[in-house]
Amino acid sequence: MVDRLPSYRKLVFSSVIGPESLAFDDDNGGPYTGVSDGRILKYNHTNSRSHHGSDGWINFAVPPRHKGVRGEECEGTSNVTMEDKCGRPLGLQFHRATRDLYIADAYYGLLRVSQKGGVATKLAASAEGVGFGFTNGVDVDQRTGMVYFTDSSAKFHRMDWIWIFATNDDTGRFMSYDPQTKEVKVLIRNLEFPNGVSLNRDGRFVLICESVKKRILRYWLRGPQVGTVDVFANLTQSPDNIKMNLHGEFWVALNSGRGTIHKVGTEGEELTMESQETDVIGTKFDESGEVLEVLDHSDIMNTVSEVMENNETLWLGSAVASFVAMYVP
Repeated sequence: MVDRLPSYRKLVFSSVIGPESLAFDDDNGGPYTGVSDGRILKYNHTNSRSHHGSDGWINFAVPPRHKGVRGEECEGTSNVTMEDKCGRPLGLQFHRATRDLYIADAYYGLLRVSQKGGVATKLAASAEGVGFGFTNGVDVDQRTGMVYFTDSSAKFHRMDWIWIFATNDDTGRFMSYDPQTKEVKVLIRNLEFPNGVSLNRDGRFVLICESVKKRILRYWLRGPQVGTVDVFANLTQSPDNIKMNLHGEFWVALNSGRGTIHKVGTEGEELTMESQETDVIGTKFDESGEVLEVLDHSDIMNTVSEVMENNETLWLGSAVASFVAMYVP
């Protein structure tokens, strides 16, 4: 157990919440993150030398919202009932060769926006005739440009995520998107809350967090096991996002704030949550699934959705926090 966050800084938002996932561009600019009102924001270090306050956050992109949705009714909101109108960007990843940012928006599907930002383009919102209900994690193969992403449920939307746990909903899918052919392929079906996605360093396999079953799956993209799935790691908490660092190691966010969910009543109409006894918020694995480091510091964020290591800095995201946390050793 390692507590490597004795001191940290907050990059605070002015009104929105929920920096679910983080990304940095090819010039190491950022972080970029999606927030509760549907926007993608970028932290501009040039405009603000301080890491405190909200002065550094600037608008970068928005989803291709439905006609009739006005930007002013969305901007600044943290009301979950507005998510289906305003969008809710979750997973983010840049493709270095094209400098495009790929976005998994929980309601609008798989999106892409250029390095200039603006209104994102919708790439896919269904596969095999089944619409995405909860697009969540995304990663890009930097060699081929192939995009890998998850849809957490075909039945429940993000605002109803608790019911995926309560009912053991297994309509989640792991998929690929080919930017050349624009084809979406379903690679794994019947997943229970597939979440974060991360390829390994040489693109031999991709890891998928399965939140309900508290495990990380490994899907082989190359080699003798191509097209097969095995268990990379079993966990004691529900994993959220997973991100690879420059050394080919994987940081997995463990979302202790969700607790344990139980049905109450004969028809499961009411749900209760028990808090976890552990304060673990993240675990770092090597390529073979061995644990290298464990973070124990829940007083920063009691609900952590992402642990990301970039440029010798550890970054923490949360689906409910009003800031991004950063730690420079």
